[in-house]
Amino acid sequence: MIVAVLDACVLVPSVLADTLLRCAEQDLYRPFWTQAILDEVRRNLPPSVLGTKAERRVEVMREYFPTAMVSGYEHLVAEMTNDPKDRHVLAAAVAADAEVIVTANLRDFPDHALAPYAIEVLHPDDFLCMLLDDSPDRIADIVVQQAEATGKGGRPKLSVDDVLGGLAGCRAIRFAHRVSLDLAGGRQPNCSGTPSGHDPRREPLT
Repeated sequence: MIVAVLDACVLVPSVLADTLLRCAEQDLYRPFWTQAILDEVRRNLPPSVLGTKAERRVEVMREYFPTAMVSGYEHLVAEMTNDPKDRHVLAAAVAADAEVIVTANLRDFPDHALAPYAIEVLHPDDFLCMLLDDSPDRIADIVVQQAEATGKGGRPKLSVDDVLGGLAGCRAIRFAHRVSLDLAGGRQPNCSGTPSGHDPRREPLT
């Protein structure tokens, strides 16, 4: 099973975080994070999710994934050579023996910093496409279930298209397109390769 550290930037957008965590709940990969990552998630949630709502969202993540917390990585931070503000993320990946860091901030994890540890950095679009390649039927079911779970607690009810549109808005563009085609019974284009010209997925999520 793939072992992946999830950076804070992919856990802040609710629709993206929900998809990623539902995939983990179905044992498509093992997620890891640190208290520092969860603190960053809490600080960067939108105003509608501040205060007790923010605390509850992070607490639910801890409850559902009790083995995801990485500790004892702090002594490794000084050895990392990637962007200083994200050295704690790479150090956590090393401590967790992770194969992948899932982040939208690809530029903060250059190849030279990753090579000594055989860790790959993947944009969430690429990571979700990889999971889709491995388990297409299960991924389609996950997205449908994600839509079906909305509309509770006074929140708006979302269709599958709404969920896929939200994922595309988080720059999981190819993943959303592939799942849409899959659910419609169409052909799935290959996710490999980088589109020509400007790739909006390479810009940090805000």
